[in-house]
Amino acid sequence: MSLVPTFVLMDDNKWYKNPSLGEKNWFICFDDDDPIELVIKEKDYKEGLTPDVIFAKIGAIAKVTSRPIRSGLRCFDSKFHFSGAVAFWIEIKNKPSVKFLRDHDGVSDKPPQQDCVFYDFKEIYRP
Repeated sequence: MSLVPTFVLMDDNKWYKNPSLGEKNWFICFDDDDPIELVIKEKDYKEGLTPDVIFAKIGAIAKVTSRPIRSGLRCFDSKFHFSGAVAFWIEIKNKPSVKFLRDHDGVSDKPPQQDCVFYDFKEIYRP
């Protein structure tokens, strides 16, 4: 559970509050006290949808930093349909594309002055 919001600098150079990226069978989420998480539908992962395939698709300079984590049931759409999932902790070194933005709680031209975590893909820091 996040205690403070996360702000992510995307490739349009805007800061997105609590964003998630993804498509119907995978998503990436950001947290204030856990690494960035990539979650893939278990069925699609078994059929070859790996982190490297997703990284290539979205143009991410990224790497997996954990073994696959069986993640139980996770929600992949707004209709609250749950599916078995596999999760990975990941590191991303470049700004994510807004093209894959699924959801967020607001956007600004600069990070706000409040308790939060900023992801600028150079380092993670707290104000």
